[in-house]
Amino acid sequence: MRYSDRLYNYLRARTQSDEDAADLAQQVFVKVLNGLPRYRERGLPFGAWLFRIARNVVVDVHRRRKDTVSWDLLPETAQAVQTGEVENVSSPARGSYPCVHPPPA
Repeated sequence: MRYSDRLYNYLRARTQSDEDAADLAQQVFVKVLNGLPRYRERGLPFGAWLFRIARNVVVDVHRRRKDTVSWDLLPETAQAVQTGEVENVSSPARGSYPCVHPPPA
């Protein structure tokens, strides 16, 4: 197809892997095929419409993605929350906040 390599390169630059880019390219082409009956010539190239759809697909994926971080990379306070070594302490100025207690020896 005329646009497949350019579309794949566009998507690959905005994703983390080749597989993600290929999956998104498939989604884009499905959306384009479904949208062809509604496509109207408005003085812009067809490629502009295609890449607008690609951009929207990338934005949707990034909105839905939930980044995760290993507990090993989080600060000590967050690890204490996970292990239950935290109790809530009230402060009139700040409300509740975690107080970290060292684990029993």
